[in-house]
Formats: sequence, C-alpha cells, structure tokens
Amino acid sequence: MPSVAAKQVLVVIAGSRAENPDGETQTRDEQVKILPETTAKDVLRKIKVTNGVLKKPSEGFTFGDNERIYDRVETGEKLHAVPRTPVAS
Repeated sequence: MPSVAAKQVLVVIAGSRAENPDGETQTRDEQVKILPETTAKDVLRKIKVTNGVLKKPSEGFTFGDNERIYDRVETGEKLHAVPRTPVAS
C-alpha cells in the first residue's frame, strides 16, 4: 500500500492579535501537518485552541469536530480557528 503524503496547512488563530517588541500588531498562526485521519479537533488540539472551531473561509463553512479534513484542504491552504459560538435555544 503506497504511503500518503502529509499536507501542511496554515491555521490563523482568531483573537490572537498582539503587539510585537517593535510595536507592530501580529496575528498568531501555526503551520500544521495533517494526515488522512486528522480531524478538525486534532488540529485545534495541536495549536492549543480550546472551545474553538475550524473554518475554511475560502468556501465559507465550518468543519465538524470529528470531521476528517484531509480531502477537503490543499497543501498551503489557510484555515481559521475561531471561538465556538453558543447556539440560542
């Protein structure tokens, strides 16, 4: 069975803007390696985001926690980790 290549994605973390020592504002972003079995929750865990969701802004949707994302993203693609919003009852 041939091995499957890992993909690298860039995850921009919402609410992580901070000033660097030069006074410039920067957003925290992380390079994450994913494999076919990687779920959205796995990515959030790797970047230490709790109570967040993973979004694909280029298509305007949010991944489910246990959704495998490998087939839905390309190497170098930018995803966003955003706070989970409560659902009104």
